[in-house]
Amino acid sequence: MGRNTETLQRFLALIESGAIEEALRLMDPEVVIHEAESLPYSGDFHGPEGFIRLAETVFGLATLSLSDVRLLEDGDTVISRSKAKFTARATGRVLETEVVELYTFRDARIIEIDAFYKDTHAVVEILRP
Repeated sequence: MGRNTETLQRFLALIESGAIEEALRLMDPEVVIHEAESLPYSGDFHGPEGFIRLAETVFGLATLSLSDVRLLEDGDTVISRSKAKFTARATGRVLETEVVELYTFRDARIIEIDAFYKDTHAVVEILRP
């Protein structure tokens, strides 16, 4: 297992445990997170502050848990393939879908995250009140 994979595993575990401030230290100050334009939390989010803004938006709409996380490292990129379970706060509806995220690293810190959902339309529908 490579250094970037270890960093990503630590990052995901910290997020899951609620240790957000510690997780943010694993991000480069210039980190950019990309979300699909069709999602209610679309666009590019810059810096650790952007990550916080994105997380607040997502978790305001739904609870989210990841399972069956598989990681593959190639150079400065780690590919994460996982199952995501969304539970909409407004309706209680549940969606399970696959997500692939590309994490790019610089000096062992996350510099870019690009997320791809198997079915963005289903995500939009589940989050609609």
